[in-house]
Amino acid sequence: MFAYVFCVLVLLNVFIRDIRTTADVLRCADEKGYDCSRHKVNGDCDNDDKLLEMGYYCPVTCGFCEPEPETRRRPWSRKY
Repeated sequence: MFAYVFCVLVLLNVFIRDIRTTADVLRCADEKGYDCSRHKVNGDCDNDDKLLEMGYYCPVTCGFCEPEPETRRRPWSRKY
């Protein structure tokens, strides 16, 4: 019984972690608090050794993805 519960908890943890990873990949925004402009000036966006790090923390600044356009709210609509 303990092994069954343990397996279910492990699978649930893996499933939730997979959903979070997918959401992070779909997110196209630079990480807040990370100085992306400094890394771009240093050439880190073109450095093969730092490509994975820059793709995660600075995808917009390094040109890996286009930011989603902000939708304009109608002045008469209210957000509750």
